[in-house]
This record gives sequence, structure tokens and C-alpha cells, in this order.
Amino acid sequence: MANSTVDIMSGGLESDEESSPFETPVIILNSVLNALLIPICIAGNVLVLAAIWRNPSLHTPSTILLCSLAVSDLFVRFLVLPVNIAIALIPLSRDGYLSCLSQARIFLNIQLCGVSLETMTAISVDRYLALRYHMRYPNLMTSKRATYVAATFWCKNVILSLISIWKKNTILLVAVVFVALCLFISSITYSAIYRII
Repeated sequence: MANSTVDIMSGGLESDEESSPFETPVIILNSVLNALLIPICIAGNVLVLAAIWRNPSLHTPSTILLCSLAVSDLFVRFLVLPVNIAIALIPLSRDGYLSCLSQARIFLNIQLCGVSLETMTAISVDRYLALRYHMRYPNLMTSKRATYVAATFWCKNVILSLISIWKKNTILLVAVVFVALCLFISSITYSAIYRII
């Protein structure tokens, strides 16, 4: 029991003498399923971006936010999932290779997953504004404002990702606060949308 506690505390870097017999097959199955889903998700996001790009009538503030979400999801599929698969399949050790992959995973998760969550929150606020202030909505949410919001999310998360290299505990606290704030805002706006509809 003491060894398993040490394993958990050290992130599994110790030997796996007491690990579950199902752990390895689950890791392999998870990695295979993720590897199979990566091309499907990439194709779906590319199709969304291509459809918006080719149809000028779709160039609205809402679709600018949708494009930001599709781009962040595309990068998650290109970068985050392969790194997660590599970390899962590499035998755990204390070498620099795994440490480098872990740093990359933290950096990419903060950057891309943060942008995805914040963009989904912005989309919920955008939908609320469109329903609540439907006559004034074109003046409230312009394409320029939507682009500014999306660019702000990307820049803020790049800065947080860079800070995460040096201050892991601080970034964890900031991430928890941002996730809680995004979930709270989304809950409020979707509740308001439900009441309006």
C-alpha cells in the first residue's frame, strides 16, 4: 500500500509492481482509439473552416468565434492528442525525454484547451446577446469585436502557457479559476437563453 501511494505521489515514476492487470490494455486501447479518431476530427474541423471560408454569407461575428474554436480543436488533434498518446505509451522513467513531453503537454493543454473553453464561453455569451438584444445585436457584436475577442483568448493563453514553464502551482490555480469562471458564465447565459426561448 505504501508503494502505491508513493507511485501516485511521484506521478507513477516508480516501478509498477502492484499495478492493475488491466492498466496496460486500457492504455493501449485508449491510445488506439485516440489515434483512430484524430483523422476524423481533423477532417471535420477542416470541413467547417473550408465551408466558412468559401461562403461569404457565413462571415459573421458568430462564425469568427466558431472558426477560433475549430482552429483550436484542430491543433488539439494535431498536437495535444499525439503527445498524450506518446506519454501513455512510453515506459515511465525519469529521463529527459518524458520530462520534455510532459512539459509540452502542459504547455499545449493550457494554450489550446484554454482557448477552446474560453471560445465556447464567448459563443454562449454571443448567442445570449443575439437573443436578448436582437435589434441592437449587429451594433453590439461586430466582426471586428469578435476577432478582437478571439485574438485576446489566443494571446492570453500563450502568455499563461509560457508562465506555466516556470510557475506550475500558480498556473494551476489560475487555470482552476478560469475554468470555474467559464463554466459559471456559460451556465448563466444558457439558463438565460432557456428562459428567453
